[in-house]
Amino acid sequence: MTKEAYELLVKETPPSTFWKEVAEERRKALENVLQKNEKLHKAIEAKDEEISKLQIENEELQGLAAGVQLAENRLAGLSRGV
Repeated sequence: MTKEAYELLVKETPPSTFWKEVAEERRKALENVLQKNEKLHKAIEAKDEEISKLQIENEELQGLAAGVQLAENRLAGLSRGV
């Protein structure tokens, strides 16, 4: 807090311009936070979509791995039988 701001706070009645300046600073800070929040929200949505796609891919690959394991077991059984 600047010395000027502090002095305005400790006066009995700060001028109306002080409160306008405080309100404007708060408005700018809020706008900044809202913009950051929007960016984070979009990033989370993108990550959620990526997670969903990766989960589907994982399920597909697990199915493929199970098929490969089955084929490997059959081949091993055929090799033992020869």
